[in-house]
Amino acid sequence: MFLQLLNGLIGWHEETKAKNAMEALQANMASDVEVFREVNGEKKAVSVKTREVVCGDVINLPLGAKVPCDVILIKSDKNKPLKVNLSTINGEVDPRSFSKKDMIQCGGIVEANFGLGLAVKIGPDSTLGEALNAMKELEAKRPTATYQKLVRNVTL
Repeated sequence: MFLQLLNGLIGWHEETKAKNAMEALQANMASDVEVFREVNGEKKAVSVKTREVVCGDVINLPLGAKVPCDVILIKSDKNKPLKVNLSTINGEVDPRSFSKKDMIQCGGIVEANFGLGLAVKIGPDSTLGEALNAMKELEAKRPTATYQKLVRNVTL
């Protein structure tokens, strides 16, 4: 009886951690971003929610900004490389340098210089969106852990 209770608590704890991680990643993507759009025949900077970004938008990437979708760098400050921390994607803590025409993945944070990027992949099609979808699929298909099977066999 005790082992079944322990098994249930461990399973609940693991499921809660996975759910919280997915919610945190989704919340991380929900912020405002400055894009350049045509307004009354003129290109102007407009602040929009991340979910309102569309492919083809030119996105402002200032220092400290979160990259809202997968973008191709089209301009950087004085043609210096844009440095982006991609630790949310690949776990590397050192920022990576990006030059003109390089693809920058969604979820990165600009750490040096500033630039403009062309939105090419948004939402579930972006690198971070694909990772979230893969996590959801794995969670749905997750087999019972070995220790859970062992506890069931011992308690039955």
